[in-house]
Amino acid sequence: MKNIAAILVGIIVGAFVIAFIQWMGNILFPCDLPLPQKRSEWPQYMLHLPFMAKLFMIISYGLAGFVAGTIATFIQGRTDFKPTLIITGVLQLFIWMSMTNIPHPFWMWVGGTITIIPCGYWAFWKFKIKTNDPTL
Repeated sequence: MKNIAAILVGIIVGAFVIAFIQWMGNILFPCDLPLPQKRSEWPQYMLHLPFMAKLFMIISYGLAGFVAGTIATFIQGRTDFKPTLIITGVLQLFIWMSMTNIPHPFWMWVGGTITIIPCGYWAFWKFKIKTNDPTL
């Protein structure tokens, strides 16, 4: 039951962290175009988005993985990495869905793919209960 709660809370918090940091990136580094109202306008908006706003997107993925992994690790008892792996895997799928719907540069695909799962596992590794078991 704790694993299910850890997964649900981790996904919700991870999605909130991504949304909040990307919102902050758009506030700090605004685009010269207005926010698109139609789906067909998003590719043009992404082309004109400043580099730092795009970098904030990648940072949001890594930080979301770390925060969600930390929360899941503490909720489930700091002994098992599977909830963290499930959470970061689901968030990774959400990121890929977003990137396929709105065209992103290749470097953002690479950055978004290699940040979230390792950051989530790093959070588990950092906060797990230290044992003599080499498999953890």
